[in-house]
Amino acid sequence: MSETETPKVTRRQHITREEEADRCLNHTVYSKGSQALTILLFLLVVFGVPVAQHIVEIRQNMAKQAEWSPSSGAPKPGLAPQIYDVFGLLPTGDQVKQAKGFWGYWDLIPSVERISAFETSLKENSVLTTSLLSPTQLVMTRWLGAGNEKAYVGKEGWLFYRPDVEYLTTPGFLDPSRLKDREHGATAIQPDPVKAILDFKEQLAARGIQLVVMPMCTKPMIHPEMLAGPAADGAILQNGSFEKFQQTLEATGVHVYDPTPGMLQMKADSPDKLYLETDTHWTPEAMHKVAIDLGEFLEKKCGLSPAPKDAYAMHSHPVTNLGDIAEMLKLPKNQKVFPKQTVITQKIAAPDGSPWKADRTGEVLLLGDSFSNIYSLDGMGWGTSAGFAEHLSYAIGRGIDKIVINAGGSFASRRDLASQLARGVDRLANKKIVVYEFSMRDLAQGDWKMIKLPPAPPKVDTAPIVKPTPIQPAKPVTAFKTLSVVPQTLDLGKHDKVQISVPAPAGSGSISIEDQSGKVIRRLAGTSAVIDYTLKDSWDGTDVHGKPVPIGTYTVKAEGSRPDKSALDPVTQTVTVVNGAQKPPTPVVPSGGGTKPAQPGIKPTPGIKPTGPPATNTVKPTNPVEQGLIVTGRIASRASTPKPGSVPYKDCLIALQLTDLKVTGGTVKGQNIVVYVWGMKDNQLVDGAYTVDQTIRFKLTPWASVDSKYGGYNRQELASDDAMSWEAYWGEINK
Repeated sequence: MSETETPKVTRRQHITREEEADRCLNHTVYSKGSQALTILLFLLVVFGVPVAQHIVEIRQNMAKQAEWSPSSGAPKPGLAPQIYDVFGLLPTGDQVKQAKGFWGYWDLIPSVERISAFETSLKENSVLTTSLLSPTQLVMTRWLGAGNEKAYVGKEGWLFYRPDVEYLTTPGFLDPSRLKDREHGATAIQPDPVKAILDFKEQLAARGIQLVVMPMCTKPMIHPEMLAGPAADGAILQNGSFEKFQQTLEATGVHVYDPTPGMLQMKADSPDKLYLETDTHWTPEAMHKVAIDLGEFLEKKCGLSPAPKDAYAMHSHPVTNLGDIAEMLKLPKNQKVFPKQTVITQKIAAPDGSPWKADRTGEVLLLGDSFSNIYSLDGMGWGTSAGFAEHLSYAIGRGIDKIVINAGGSFASRRDLASQLARGVDRLANKKIVVYEFSMRDLAQGDWKMIKLPPAPPKVDTAPIVKPTPIQPAKPVTAFKTLSVVPQTLDLGKHDKVQISVPAPAGSGSISIEDQSGKVIRRLAGTSAVIDYTLKDSWDGTDVHGKPVPIGTYTVKAEGSRPDKSALDPVTQTVTVVNGAQKPPTPVVPSGGGTKPAQPGIKPTPGIKPTGPPATNTVKPTNPVEQGLIVTGRIASRASTPKPGSVPYKDCLIALQLTDLKVTGGTVKGQNIVVYVWGMKDNQLVDGAYTVDQTIRFKLTPWASVDSKYGGYNRQELASDDAMSWEAYWGEINK
């Protein structure tokens, strides 16, 4: 090549991806065996999981059919897998025929919530979820330090609840843009906590009750070093709107008790941790310290009168459990990554040595969430009789009342209070202070519903009336007139009430119920007036704790005093409590005949030979109807069950609206009732038996009788506000 000759430039010819794919596909030769294997693998991927799902569910449904009985009142379980329930989302032919106009047909379209709930249920019950989720999460957590959509993995085996962290990292919860976004989100809510709390404060003030708000600090606020490392130790963390929130409430007369400063000081003074390692909640020591501080706050800020601090006793009791955040990771049951933690709880005993119980006559009512329930609600697994209400009672030296419900701190306890007032249970009677405890994360994430309490009983003006000094008449022996008690027999099986009234003179008066030993088991109406008035109330046969009293004779007593404080002679009437649903046992007669014993007080009719008994001593088995209140009805609506693992609680109750009622063994009032049942147990959905429009038979127990047992659990309520005034029951499917 000469020096002047220009060398040729070679260019590489580039092809597109489509051309490359075409060359590969059209020029690749597959053997028949490779073709068959590829097709087989493809079909296994596409159809393997659905086929396996069908086989597993059909076998489960066959087992359910084997256990089913016609007497259960429930429909016979079908064999079809859950996927075919999708057709239940569609309207029935009758619904289509009854629809009128455009909006009538529009309402027949399945809602987003129903479709989402169906998809969630399918996902939770799928073969892949139940068989692969736990092992996969275990590998990711152990080797990669990864959590899931609900949990962060921290240092030294600590876990943190994501919503607690997000409370600190999201914009201020009172920022106008933030409020607007939450108000018009996928689910419409009332996002402003200030608006709801001030409305609640005004309603309590109308009854002469002070409100104390207690926003409970979250775990990363006190122990950021266990999430981010030692460099975060000592950091003061708070949402940007909290200071404005606190100042606004205090400026309008709401007392705000923030436990954060006291807990940070406690942390600085002691090396002990103040929160549980794998749980969202505080340790027993931190809870007790906050209870003591709150007791002092109530005396200084709210004028609560001091009381002896040794009225209650504490007893140490160790408890071992795994935290709720570890449960939300859905690791295998035998996992060793996060061991169980042992703490020493302090059980509170009443002055008579018995376990602490809520006192409905107390001056203080605690509204709370799971921070108040832990160490008190047995279902949480951290012990009983050692919760926040118990320790606050210990701190102030007197009994207190409580309405404490897991989850929904932004509205659940307020709604339950309003429901009980609407049903005639006055939980605000004699109250001077309401303490409203909720987690701080609810300020940014909760639904702050505007809940109206039923109107307070009208107050009688007790201002002194200036009159000329009259001639002092002789004081009557008694100023009360006839005490009316109607009826004088109260049947617990019929869920009736005794109506009580007594004309009274000027002064103060009250009505109470006493047992045969003279012990007051329930205090009813109490008021005062400057003119003659009528003292009225009713009694449903329950004691101060809302539990039905034993059958027997009770005394209704009216007592009081005149304006000059001189005592009025009390008047009394008796009422007999029976239970018609509990039939007396059939007398057992020895085999071989004989005369049936006459009932006490009933003489045999002369000239008529008594009928001999059958020649057997077998007592007829109790009929299911005799077991209590049995109701068959149609489920008109129901609350949705939360997705397992989506909330830091493994158990949840759901409310059903039962209508078209057929009642045996008692009576119910109204055409609709609320029935609470388990929707989730131990992070497993158990609500499959409760579908809308299904007819089902329940054995019912008045909710007031089981409130102390079940009332603290996470509870999903009906959407309708009308349900707040319906009678409420605990339901068990009657078989």
